[in-house]
Amino acid sequence: MNILIVDDSINKLSDISKVLVGTGVKANIQTVEDIQGALTFLTDTSVDFLILDLYLPFRKGKNEKILHDGGIYLLKEINRKKSRIKLPKYIMGLSQYYDSCANFSDIWLLVEYSPTHLKWSYPLISFVSHIENILSQEIAHKETKKLIPTLFVEGLTDVDILNRIVDIHFPNLKGKFTILSQKNAGANWVAQQLVIWGHQLNRDSSKNLIKAVGLFDNDEAGIKAKGDVVNKLTSLHQSESTKTISILPKYSKNLIEFYSRGLKVEIEIESLLPIEFLHFADEKGWLEYRVPLFIETPKDLNQMSETVPDFLERIEFPLELGIYLKKVKLSKKEVFVKELILQSQESISLLDNLKILLEDIISIFQFPSS
Repeated sequence: MNILIVDDSINKLSDISKVLVGTGVKANIQTVEDIQGALTFLTDTSVDFLILDLYLPFRKGKNEKILHDGGIYLLKEINRKKSRIKLPKYIMGLSQYYDSCANFSDIWLLVEYSPTHLKWSYPLISFVSHIENILSQEIAHKETKKLIPTLFVEGLTDVDILNRIVDIHFPNLKGKFTILSQKNAGANWVAQQLVIWGHQLNRDSSKNLIKAVGLFDNDEAGIKAKGDVVNKLTSLHQSESTKTISILPKYSKNLIEFYSRGLKVEIEIESLLPIEFLHFADEKGWLEYRVPLFIETPKDLNQMSETVPDFLERIEFPLELGIYLKKVKLSKKEVFVKELILQSQESISLLDNLKILLEDIISIFQFPSS
């Protein structure tokens, strides 16, 4: 059974996934955080059961706006775009704001959710049981896709970069694990996937736990998301089946130098590329300054009397390393990665730092040596 949950609360998502796993039904549970993400998902993927909140953002981001009738809007958009998307077979609304919505749907059930009791779980369990019975009777029943070890990352361009490294350095592991993300995924999405995975405790034919790893940028969102995973997955088996890893300065000698001077910047996959390629990208206009520049204000920086460039000059910091105060513009990520993959055909050393990162991730999966 393919289940899609549309909700941006990791606490509620954790509660729902526990109930779904508790039914014993074999399910492929996916989640998105906003209306746009749900519509994009349904464009390519068939869903047996859609569970959605009422209060939803149209698109997650810095300027996101929560729509109080977001769930209703999503239902209308699904109906309006029915010729262009894959319609969910069954739908349920699950919201704390049950009383504020009298016109959820003429067809589908709206259930009142509460974090303090489990009454809401009873109709959910009944719904899942009914859907499973229907699916089992269908001649053309599509079996749930076989699960393999999975790496969840924060964006689709991260998937492209890491798959390129697999092609070059780990071709023997192709098909043994998969790298997944979705458009505008982010750290919270990665955390949600790990929480669901941890509750499912997926096992292979030998009854061994199938592992999932979440790769997080070293920034405020990534640190918070990692904490959310740890707080939600507390059992020994859950911690064995799911792991988190951050992109740390240890993977780049230049970032080690940066951090050793007390200059702590956000770190994402692109930060681990050679400084020459980052300067090339900057000349193309693909980079922009971080806001804020530092995760923590450097101790020796006098913000009242000097600029950051003056500060770096005063502490005799190599000017070329100032490129790490910039990041790839969101609108330029695709062209950035296309150029990286193109240049890596001539010089695979561009990906050396990322190869070490991926080696650490692969070691968590513990594939038998060939």
